[in-house]
Amino acid sequence: MAEAGATKHEWFGLPVHCEFRTLIVQNENGRFRLEQEFSELDIEKLESFVRITPLQPYGITFDNSEFRDQLAAIIDDFKPGVIGIDPWNSASRDEKAKNYQDTFSLIRQVIPAGDAAPPS
Repeated sequence: MAEAGATKHEWFGLPVHCEFRTLIVQNENGRFRLEQEFSELDIEKLESFVRITPLQPYGITFDNSEFRDQLAAIIDDFKPGVIGIDPWNSASRDEKAKNYQDTFSLIRQVIPAGDAAPPS
């Protein structure tokens, strides 16, 4: 999806009507693996459209206010249209619905709303 946002190529057979930036908040892939996965892509084109966070030592810790503040600063600076969280179980450590709701609530504290929200 991030590549489609940068190139406007179809995504799973669906047309992409505009370019958009993608931020991937991840805790699964190290630098070496990311370099391998991106080696066949047009890096120059993706450079201004895709950001991927480095591995987080304690996972994707939305329950940590410092993590949320740093992520909010990245979002404010980069202004992504799409934010991916990978893997979800690194952000929400329990399968119970309450934990999911708590995690979504913390995520909403980071992502701008209203006029400052990412473009749709």
